[in-house]
Amino acid sequence: QQQVVGMDQIGVAMESINQAGAQTAASMRQAEIAAKNFYRPTLESVAKKYEPQFPKINLVKIDDVFGGWTKTQKTHFSDGGVFDQIYAK
Repeated sequence: QQQVVGMDQIGVAMESINQAGAQTAASMRQAEIAAKNFYRPTLESVAKKYEPQFPKINLVKIDDVFGGWTKTQKTHFSDGGVFDQIYAK
């Protein structure tokens, strides 16, 4: 069975594809800029390219180890949090 698709639907689909491509290109450019400035990139293709400038370490995800950014902020950086306790010493 053949599906009939209107030109407006094709136009919307093409625009979505173009936007996705532009977002991917922008992400790659941002990751490249970060890596050139010695921030460890998380985008795999860029990370591989800059691998020699970063020592091998075990990376963790905030969600997995610390329960997410909201909990981490509260525990470690709010008034009286871990950072304040360390800084006071």
